[in-house]
Amino acid sequence: TEQAQMLGVEPDVLFCQRFLEEEGVCVGPGCENGQDDDNFHIRICVLAPPAALEEVLTRLGSFHLRLLSSCC
Repeated sequence: TEQAQMLGVEPDVLFCQRFLEEEGVCVGPGCENGQDDDNFHIRICVLAPPAALEEVLTRLGSFHLRLLSSCC
């Protein structure tokens, strides 16, 4: 959250931007859908065949672990 504050964006927005830039997968930040303060999440709309979904979830998992290891 510190990096997001420095950049002037919500943490979930930063997560979504970096996920798109680094993995080529677009997801939506929860803050654009009325989430509670300090409750960060993303929204995913699945419009892909099962094989592609497996790849997206693999990318999401590895990206999330990389992000956590770099900032926590």
